[in-house]
Amino acid sequence: MASVLEKRLSDGSKAYLVRFRTADGKARSKQFKRKREADAYVSFVEVDRMNGTLVDPRLGRMTVDEWWCEWWPTVTNLRISTRSRDAQFYRTHVKPVFGDTPLAKLDRTSLRSWVAQLGSPSGSGLAPATIHKVVQVLNKCVYSAVEDRLIQNNPVAKLPLPKIERTEMRHLDAEEVWHVADAIDARYRAFVLVAGFCGLRLGEMLGLRWG
Repeated sequence: MASVLEKRLSDGSKAYLVRFRTADGKARSKQFKRKREADAYVSFVEVDRMNGTLVDPRLGRMTVDEWWCEWWPTVTNLRISTRSRDAQFYRTHVKPVFGDTPLAKLDRTSLRSWVAQLGSPSGSGLAPATIHKVVQVLNKCVYSAVEDRLIQNNPVAKLPLPKIERTEMRHLDAEEVWHVADAIDARYRAFVLVAGFCGLRLGEMLGLRWG
């Protein structure tokens, strides 16, 4: 159980030291100026202990970039193109803003301001869909820190993001397909006609073989 120890400081004032153990059995302590603050922290520690969510507060001092450099090499379930894109998003949009921020110091206010800056014409000017992808990169990074018990909560989760406007796709009619086929280089005429009238996607077209 957590306990409170009253101590006398060098200037004669009192302080209250909360002693407790983390889930892995490590002894930790945290000092407060007021008894009620110490008592409140004891309650906080005990609730977290019962819920199995008690973490070592010192682990949260690791910065976002320090954790990224430790965590990112372990992410192996992404396609090469996705991995390259996410790494670029981190270097360009996450690291310059939050790289030096301790994980435990990430807060919703700063994150909301960051999201607004990502979409601002005077800032990064990113499209809503791209903003979603950038935020997801940070979200996965911080979520992994929660899973590894470096911090208790993920402030990036359920962050308000700009709405992605879905635009209706317009398909070419038969006359327009013929116009494209007539205008394009003769080498690609058959390609255009088959794709246009059969509704095949690029990957499906490239997979076609004579036979």
